[in-house]
Amino acid sequence: MMSRRDTPDHDGEAFAGLRVSADLDFRAPLTSAGPTLPTAAAELLSDHLHRLGKAYAPALTTSLASSCFTLSLRCPADASSPRFGLWLQECDRQGQLGRLVASCLAHRGVLVQAQQSPGNGVQFWLGVDATCGDIERLVRVLEPLVEALFHRRTDLLFRHLGGPKNPVAVHRGAEIGVGDLDDGRADTALFLVYEPPDPQTLARLDASLLAYDDQAARSAGQWLAARLRPFLLERRAASVGSQRVLLQQVCFPSTRPADDRSAIEAAVARACGVDLGRGARVALSQASARRLAARKEHSVAARSAAAAAKHLVRRAVADVVLPQLSGNELSFEFMGADAATERELREYWQGALPPPANPARPRIEVLLIFPEASTDELVLRPSSLVLDLFGVLRLRPTPVSLQSNVLYGRGVSLQIFGQPLTSTGPLGQHGVDAEPLAALLELAAAPGRASACAGSEALVDELGLRVTAIQGFWGDITPVEWCAFQSHRRVLAGSEPAPSELTILNPSLVPPDQSPLNVCEHVFCPAHLSSSSKVIAPATGDALSYAELRIRASAYAHHFRSLGLEPGDVVALAAPDGLESVAILLGCLMGGWVLAPLNFHSEANLRVMLDAANPQLVLYDRACVPSLASYTEAPAVALDPALTLEEPAAAAVTFPAVRVPPGSAALVLFTSGSTGTPKAVAHSHRDLLTCSRNYAAYVLGLSSADRVHTPSPMFFAYGIHNLMLSLLAGATHVVAAPKASGVLVADVLTQYEITALLAVPAVYKLLLSRVPRASSFPRLRLCVSAGEKLPPRLFRELQLLLGVEPLDGIGCTEALSTFVSNRPSYASASCTGVVVPGFAVRLLNEQGELCDIGEVGTLWLRGGPLAEAYMTDPELTKTTFADGWFKTRDLFYYDAEYRFYNVGRASSTIKINGCWFSAESVESVLQTHPAVRECVVSIVSDQYRLPRPKALVVVDAAAGYDHDLERLWSELRALSRERLGKDQYPHLFAKVDAVPRTASGKLMRPSLLPLQAGGGLETERVGSEGAQLSWT
Repeated sequence: MMSRRDTPDHDGEAFAGLRVSADLDFRAPLTSAGPTLPTAAAELLSDHLHRLGKAYAPALTTSLASSCFTLSLRCPADASSPRFGLWLQECDRQGQLGRLVASCLAHRGVLVQAQQSPGNGVQFWLGVDATCGDIERLVRVLEPLVEALFHRRTDLLFRHLGGPKNPVAVHRGAEIGVGDLDDGRADTALFLVYEPPDPQTLARLDASLLAYDDQAARSAGQWLAARLRPFLLERRAASVGSQRVLLQQVCFPSTRPADDRSAIEAAVARACGVDLGRGARVALSQASARRLAARKEHSVAARSAAAAAKHLVRRAVADVVLPQLSGNELSFEFMGADAATERELREYWQGALPPPANPARPRIEVLLIFPEASTDELVLRPSSLVLDLFGVLRLRPTPVSLQSNVLYGRGVSLQIFGQPLTSTGPLGQHGVDAEPLAALLELAAAPGRASACAGSEALVDELGLRVTAIQGFWGDITPVEWCAFQSHRRVLAGSEPAPSELTILNPSLVPPDQSPLNVCEHVFCPAHLSSSSKVIAPATGDALSYAELRIRASAYAHHFRSLGLEPGDVVALAAPDGLESVAILLGCLMGGWVLAPLNFHSEANLRVMLDAANPQLVLYDRACVPSLASYTEAPAVALDPALTLEEPAAAAVTFPAVRVPPGSAALVLFTSGSTGTPKAVAHSHRDLLTCSRNYAAYVLGLSSADRVHTPSPMFFAYGIHNLMLSLLAGATHVVAAPKASGVLVADVLTQYEITALLAVPAVYKLLLSRVPRASSFPRLRLCVSAGEKLPPRLFRELQLLLGVEPLDGIGCTEALSTFVSNRPSYASASCTGVVVPGFAVRLLNEQGELCDIGEVGTLWLRGGPLAEAYMTDPELTKTTFADGWFKTRDLFYYDAEYRFYNVGRASSTIKINGCWFSAESVESVLQTHPAVRECVVSIVSDQYRLPRPKALVVVDAAAGYDHDLERLWSELRALSRERLGKDQYPHLFAKVDAVPRTASGKLMRPSLLPLQAGGGLETERVGSEGAQLSWT
């Protein structure tokens, strides 16, 4: 157990404000002495206390005696996300919640005097002249604080110290989970000490503080450091060679840190009750080690840490940097290394460096930052490699740092004896702490051998210390990023906006093409034509190699030319996916014609799409569209029976790809129509290559060895985008099977040994319902979700079923590509991801200003393959496209690491009773209930024409609620309020058989109108509790 300090600190302050005052004196016993409140005020106070105690148990219990009442505060535990609200839990354990709430009340104008207390009770004395209005005002101030405590929202309770102005929906467990707790036998206990918590560490330890910037986190850290005693952060077991080590991270949040190592070690021994001389040792975090180094203290541990830092840098350069930058002349600059270390490493690398392949290439500067480096006057030079493996600089991916072509390494992936090693638990990816690394290397050495860190490099190599990857801002730096860096090609498509005009950008990995091109030259390159990769139709089992596919596409291209089509003419296609559809697509692209794939499931939309595309030729399948005579005046040719090519002899002759200007249209695509009628946009050959060179290279990493499947059909941007990425990578691609074929996604995964599955959440949900949990997909390495937000519960269940982390992202037809995405080495269950290379993003609030960290705003997009306008809607174009920016109408906020979190659509997020209400956030929570198969929350008007949220729920019959829907509605209401807050719940409920969705699985909100009006509803319930202002 950690020790507790008993020295009180008196820092009480008085703040005048409300007419009602609250004196907080934890030492005074609760008595009934004092004047009695007026009857009406006393009854109102009693009602409020009863309601608060019932609504927020066990976070609070109340008692009332005359004009004095007591609140006993607790921070509820949550085993599913133990790191969410960590600081509140520790304040609770150490009896500091009362002081924290007192500080919040003082900030809101309630007279407060705070004294240290061994408990968490808060006593209030009300004046004899207190009115009902006074009590209402006090409760309005107090209740949001209790509610924030109930939901373990550290960020909200510390917001008055300088946190974000607007509260955000921080998802639980988004970042850090406790490692494998293991109280079993261990050979050695290694205590890693953090003291005091720096701003970035503070936020990473408590996921609710991820939306804080450095200044706000520092203010919260100072408050905590002045009040909390040491405590255990995390404990996990690790096998290092023949040793079993128990890693224990201990936090010493003190504003008066120990002056020397022996004092720190003594404090750890007292706090943890261990004998450091018997199977236990202490290692300091980087911040603590630097502090002691500044005091000129040099211990054995410090020397071992310096040796470990040298070995780590040596291996990082040898294992990763030299192979990735081979053929370039490298210039090494050392910061924080002593002369002997610098001389030794220079000599080692000089022998390992091959001569530059091209002496004319610019020299690449490699800046090596060691733990003792001073960075006060550091100026980062453009196009340099910065290895800050120990987290000294702690740079963040700001627009300035990303635009300067600086490749920044801030961590590594390590192996010892071939086993992955995370040296500092959850902080390993943001800088390696040298002391615990040194301790682990010494423990890994065979008994009787010299210290690994004090000995030779050969001994370290014998231990198998290897650096498998260097981690950049957002996960492992991939080979394509290394190539882009040394080619100096990290530029944004088009003119670069000034940093003051945007939130973040991620420069393109490859510059946009400016000369004439044809994407088919890349699809049918020699490597693809000679490979064994194929395009497969799962409905029939038929397949075509790339060489056979080129012949088939050439036959269609010859046929289109024989019909008199000119480059730039539009060919519309209304047919299910198959080998013929892929051949028609590539045949169109070969000849410079434009393909417009049509969603044939809606007759009304079909007419709209044909009018917008204005095709010169329409190809259709009779099974999908019996006739097109009434829809268009363009020539229409049926594909069923199969189209008879007029020049069969030409089928064996390869059609020469017609190079067109890079901005020439290749596709006319249509939005899904989920918010109205479909809108048409054009995308070029260059757009298709841009997607392949940026998003596919950065996130997917597709190659000819992959076997890709996307169930989304070609007439959706997501489907044709994935198809083209697969073809451009030379991968085997299994096309989407028509619904009528009965082919299931699970069957495709197994039969064709799929390695990359790209689908939408609706497909993944169906997959989970049909595949036994014991199923295995050993070849699957990549699972991508887009189209709509992936709920955290679905993320976790998919991870268990498929054995890989799903990569959520967001894209749109207007951008063609996914523009914000998670990455395989940097994924989170509730985060949409980071900006994809080639795109710039800005978040604007209601005032049109750039949002701060944690502030919700509308996402605007620029760069990449973004369309320039809607083809047939100039009015909508004016309001959606402006100065190169596209307004997505998606609401996001971002954290201090520039990761983006989807809150919902602007059209589905409104203010109700003064509070922002996100229908999509509520939907995500309701869907976690086992009785809810599917649900959608929409906004309806009550009898006073006030907006009210209404949940339309598809109930699982097996759950047993059919005859007790009132109980289900009550549980759903409570669940939503528990997860999101007392105002975030549906006021109305209704049971429905199904919710309307497009063929791609997107919700069709316009089709909800009949359901909202009550049509098709079996039961309805109006919430009895009104919404009240909270957290504003």
